[in-house]
Amino acid sequence: MNINKKVAERILELKQRENLTMEKLAWRGNLSKSGIGYVLKGANNMKPLT
Repeated sequence: MNINKKVAERILELKQRENLTMEKLAWRGNLSKSGIGYVLKGANNMKPLT
């Protein structure tokens, strides 16, 4: 399993557990709603910040 899929699954898990909307999830993560959507769809090739 690649890192993008693991991150997307974890985000979905937190979203469901905390009953968060995309907007609230984005706010908590300091991201845009579209950024969260890209991650969940696997469309964004994420790279860790160093």
